[in-house]
Amino acid sequence: MIPIVESAADSLVEGELARVRRCADPRCHRVFLDGTKNGLRRWCDMGTCGNRAKAARHRARTVTRP
Repeated sequence: MIPIVESAADSLVEGELARVRRCADPRCHRVFLDGTKNGLRRWCDMGTCGNRAKAARHRARTVTRP
């Protein structure tokens, strides 16, 4: 727990608090520090939450409708 508090304090001092985001997956409650160059990261982990969202979007686009 102490490393998390220290990291949060460092973020406040360095002005990085604006890059702390909540995962875009409504089922996920994680927060993360967006370290990307453009600041547009959406998911806590691309391998789980990001993949689920992209797969669902793909299914919705490719479903054959009667």
